[in-house]
Amino acid sequence: MRHWKKRLFAAGVCLSLLTGQAALASDALGHDLHTASRPLSEGAALHTGWFWSDTYSDLRTERYVTYLPNEAVTPTVAYGDNVLQRATLTAMAQKLEAAGKRVVEGSNGDFYVLTTGQPLGLVVTGGILRSSSSYHSAVGFRADGTAFVGTPNLQITATLFGMPVTVFGGVNKVRQIRSVDGGGLTLLTEDFGESTQNTSPGVDVILHPVEEGVGETVPAEENPSGQVLTVSKELRIGGRVNCVVDYVTEAAGANPIPEGSFVLTMNGQDDEGTLNMLRALQTGDEVTIDVTSADARWNEATEALGAMYRLLDNGQLGPNLSAERTARTAVGVKADGTVIFYTIDGKQPGLSVGATCTQVAMRLLELGCVEAVGLDGGGSTTLGVTAPTQSAMTVVNSPSDGAERKNSTALFLTTELKPTGEPGALWLTPGDALLLSGMDAAFSAAYLDTAWYAMEGTPREAVYTADGPGVLTADGHFAAGAAGSTTITATSGALTGQANVTTVATPDRIQVINEATGGVLGAISLEPGETISLTASALWRGLTPLSRDECYTWECDPEVGSVTADGLFTAAGKSASGELRVTAGERTAVLPVNVAGHILPLIDFEGEESRFTSTDTVTAALETDLAQVRTGRRSLRLDYVLDATGSAGVDTELTLSAGENHLGLWVKGDGSGSALFAAFTDDSGEELLAPVCTLDFTDWEHMLTPIPEGARKLSGLRLIYGGGEKAAGTVWLDQLTTANEALEDFTAPTVSLTVQGGKLTASVSDNVDRGLSKANIKLTYDGWGMDFQWNAASGTLTATLPEAGEATHRITVTAVDASGNVGQGTRELLGDSPDPFGDMSDHWALPYAKYLYQQGITTGVPVGEETWYNPGENITRAEFFTMAARWMRLDLGEYEDVELPFVDAAQIPEWAVPAVKAMYAEDIVKGSLEQTGLYAYPNATINRAEAMTILGRTQGKGRAEAEVDGFTDAALIPDWALSYVKTLVGQKVVGGYEDGTLRPLAFMTRGEVAKVLRTLW
Repeated sequence: MRHWKKRLFAAGVCLSLLTGQAALASDALGHDLHTASRPLSEGAALHTGWFWSDTYSDLRTERYVTYLPNEAVTPTVAYGDNVLQRATLTAMAQKLEAAGKRVVEGSNGDFYVLTTGQPLGLVVTGGILRSSSSYHSAVGFRADGTAFVGTPNLQITATLFGMPVTVFGGVNKVRQIRSVDGGGLTLLTEDFGESTQNTSPGVDVILHPVEEGVGETVPAEENPSGQVLTVSKELRIGGRVNCVVDYVTEAAGANPIPEGSFVLTMNGQDDEGTLNMLRALQTGDEVTIDVTSADARWNEATEALGAMYRLLDNGQLGPNLSAERTARTAVGVKADGTVIFYTIDGKQPGLSVGATCTQVAMRLLELGCVEAVGLDGGGSTTLGVTAPTQSAMTVVNSPSDGAERKNSTALFLTTELKPTGEPGALWLTPGDALLLSGMDAAFSAAYLDTAWYAMEGTPREAVYTADGPGVLTADGHFAAGAAGSTTITATSGALTGQANVTTVATPDRIQVINEATGGVLGAISLEPGETISLTASALWRGLTPLSRDECYTWECDPEVGSVTADGLFTAAGKSASGELRVTAGERTAVLPVNVAGHILPLIDFEGEESRFTSTDTVTAALETDLAQVRTGRRSLRLDYVLDATGSAGVDTELTLSAGENHLGLWVKGDGSGSALFAAFTDDSGEELLAPVCTLDFTDWEHMLTPIPEGARKLSGLRLIYGGGEKAAGTVWLDQLTTANEALEDFTAPTVSLTVQGGKLTASVSDNVDRGLSKANIKLTYDGWGMDFQWNAASGTLTATLPEAGEATHRITVTAVDASGNVGQGTRELLGDSPDPFGDMSDHWALPYAKYLYQQGITTGVPVGEETWYNPGENITRAEFFTMAARWMRLDLGEYEDVELPFVDAAQIPEWAVPAVKAMYAEDIVKGSLEQTGLYAYPNATINRAEAMTILGRTQGKGRAEAEVDGFTDAALIPDWALSYVKTLVGQKVVGGYEDGTLRPLAFMTRGEVAKVLRTLW
């Protein structure tokens, strides 16, 4: 029964530690936002605090463990397999757990030398000195867990031949040279490692401790320190070790450290007098090692750890504190003896911006500390705990490296308490909650036993109370009300447990989220009648309070649709623009809403089949002559003859998507005056006719016609005689689409490219289409197609680019929307390769010609030992065809069997024949029809209009055309070249001259060809 009462008292002490940390207002860290406190074990509790820094407009997140010294839970210093071996906090904890200890808490330890892992300061474990320090501050712990802070200033003395010699190099430190005060004598033990790790010649004295005198005391007058010492076989502060020399060696480098032995070692270039004393030692000689401190408290330390910074000294800030803002780890001691193991995360925007040493010192002062030291920080800062519900330690902070760093030392609280099965306290789940007003949280209690282990079962008749705003039911259901902090307490008999709640009434920001994708929306774009399920999330000082639908009020402009109380938004039945608003407290988020119809592709004729069947009156065929194509490289040609009834038709079967009510198509009329109808069928197969247009025009026009109600398929096209002179003719159709409202699209997609670190990111957007398919996107790198990743939802293309080297490269992304409009974006990666041509120094066309040379599109002309490009010379048609074929990346070997129809085919230079065959087969080079036949004129110079026509044919149709009326000689552009000239001017591939002319009939120079080819990719 006395054991029971003791445990209840301990539980009360631990809970008092929790309640004592509830108020976190901090001048050091900023505005306090939210707190959480959880008991861990006897006298130990974890506290978490979130603060807002006005200076950096960001969060600070601290975590610390309070510890009221007791014999059941004790501080434990740890390191790796030796004092130089680094390990993660988790690895060190697992080692302790494997030894039968429960790790209550753990944090990283002292600073260390990165290259060696050597801790800078003091290390004491189990009362044994593992590594010394002469000037660093340290924190020490007695066997009862009480802590103290000071500077050990250890005096380590080796007595040789009755003469004391100071071990200036310390214990288990990497050996150095010391030029004054007797040399850098260093003492190494097994804790240092398997060898001395010396890298230069020196003297090593291997000696072993002896049993003689162990446990006896050495009077003050009989030792150099003037203190009473206790003899031991281990190095202890306030103690002596009697040793016997095994052997002395002149070591060229590292020597093994024998098991159970010590090594006195000194660099061979150090103090000669001390070296000679070491050399004079003989096997069997006696050597005594004394370790003392002027501060007798260190004699009592069973565990101790060094620290670079003295943060607090008797309630005053220490000197020379680091001003770097980063993650920090510290240990503070309060006037009542309570110890605080403190961490604050850093260098993680949105989580914690860190703190300076001064801010940490001020924060520990706010928490009641009067003494404190700063341990290693930055990426080393790590804090782990074992909650009563856990079986092993887990890291609870966020290390700024993104993962645990391997550190030199660590400081733990450990216990050997075992489960008792006797209830000792209550554990609340959740342990804390950050809630938006109107949100609920259900708290439930469970037993912790008197050794702070979770127990099975639910406490009977637990009573829940709250001391702040909100409504708490008898069964622990809490409804957040006004802003403020609330402590939830569960009581069952003499047992209690607590949780912390912070309620936020007005968030800083509200995010609207698409429930289907989880993405945060900045605007809403829907089709008429479309629905989207929305949810809201609140942000408050970088934190996310828990919330639900009832925490928010939804409303929208009626013209764009309607929204329910739980965020289900339904778009209006027709196109409109307006706003959606969601409100929590006094904060309202406003999202633009755009309701717009869609356009879907029905058929674009780019495949090998037209999908239209010829009849006795209409012949349907794919057209490849780009002069008769509106988008892409193919259209549908209809040659018709109206029969005796004055009608003709062609059949197809194209299924319509549900909800489509308009048919769009491009038509090139023949001026016949006949009427074009679209034929549809409904579910019963009945034909429904819809008028498209009267063929009283001869150029391309876009038509939009309503789809009859009930239509399910487009079944054909019908021509009806209009009473004119023509009862036969030819019309062309292209890019058939459907839409769910009267909608046309003549605007190309926009494409923007960025390149960073060898990765390409392209953003593609369209004014109408949402979610372009990957098939509609093309990526080229110097004209070669590349694979890529495509996110249709975000319109984002990503790709990893090849190594750029010294050459210049051009990256192009082309996008085609459902209406056939073509958009393009280009990014150039400039290189610095040598100039290949000897005749282009300072010539404006050099960058363009050099690029073509790098890409194998031109080889230049050998002139002596140089290669010339001849940029000012006119280019022949054969030369131009060859360069264009290479630019198109055509495999010329695939066209060997092509028969050329040109009368002057024999005049084509042998080197140009493969390219001319390819360009003819691709319907790009057509030749000139004369009375005597078709001619290629391969050796004639090519003029600008002809060149622009050839280049235009390589691209297909659908790009925006620019007006050319601004050129003073626009009237000279031949009709057959006009559309291609407009397209290239619109792409800024071709521009005018300074005098405002375009000079379409002027011959094209080789320099101009280089510019247009490089720019066209």
